[in-house]
Amino acid sequence: GGGGGGGGEEKPSLESEIERLRRLLTKFREFLPKDVNEEDLDVTLEDAETKMKAAVQVLMNSENPMEQAKAQQDFDKWDRIVQNHPDFKERQRLEWEKWEDDNRPKNKAAFEEMQSIIKEEYFSMSPVTLANAGLTKALVKRIAQKKVFQLYYKTKLEIQKLHHVALMTGYSAQGLDIVEMRALYYCIPEEFSNDPEGKKRTWRANIKTKLAELIKKEDNGQLRGEEKRSRAYNKDADKPKAAPKFGGGVRTGGARPPMNAALAGMLAGRGRGPPAAGKKADMAAMLGSAFAARGPPRGPRGPPGDGKKADMASMLGAAFAARGPPRGPRGPAPAGDGKKADM
Repeated sequence: GGGGGGGGEEKPSLESEIERLRRLLTKFREFLPKDVNEEDLDVTLEDAETKMKAAVQVLMNSENPMEQAKAQQDFDKWDRIVQNHPDFKERQRLEWEKWEDDNRPKNKAAFEEMQSIIKEEYFSMSPVTLANAGLTKALVKRIAQKKVFQLYYKTKLEIQKLHHVALMTGYSAQGLDIVEMRALYYCIPEEFSNDPEGKKRTWRANIKTKLAELIKKEDNGQLRGEEKRSRAYNKDADKPKAAPKFGGGVRTGGARPPMNAALAGMLAGRGRGPPAAGKKADMAAMLGSAFAARGPPRGPRGPPGDGKKADMASMLGAAFAARGPPRGPRGPAPAGDGKKADM
């Protein structure tokens, strides 16, 4: 009799829990993608990622437009499920936690380096005084341009109290090298007071994302010169950059012979220049047209990809290769840094 009584109490409890979960599902249903069924919400993270990868394989290998369209829908659906899966969010949280631990010593070292180079009193000194003190013109100019350096000497509480407009405009982190960015991230607070719209958290999250980008590029050996260290910190920063050298050996003196007008126009990107004579004129015109049609030189990304497979490779990179910090070209929404991170 006692066992039956216990079972009777357990059944209403189970039914009430089911009803509670149904109410929650109804409440949050509007925030879920429309093509996500209730059954999909119970899938494991591993299964969701497997189905997303299967959709990618179809997109990469199928030549059937209908199959491609269906695979694209499947990919979008499973990608959203993965992004919102609690296990994925926990994975990201742990990855960011490790990222913080791994970079904290380097951030602190960068902070100490910046304080050793840029003293607090510099912000109240004139450019002439700073130059007379031995600072290069390039460094004096950078100090004047980067008001954000002043945060190196503010307490976290002082930074917390700054207005979000001041943070996002007056203390912009745009154009900082990796040392400056590490130092900035080290000195700013994790939380902000009086931030009802989350704009201060967004400012911090953007700094974190940019730093994660720079660190990833550093790990891959892809940092550009000014990203690695601004030229303003070189002792020879005020010296003009060396002119590029061209082939032809060392000149023994004398004036450079005049350049053919058509060739000069071609190299300057202004067309042929004055007409030349005979076959040489035709050749110069043809070369000028060919070079002018190319437009500016291609950027650091290299040649264009091979059609659909290149697009899919790009999508694959965004979907899988960079799930950790940073996600894709911008990094994932840092956990705990505002509403977007929670969503």
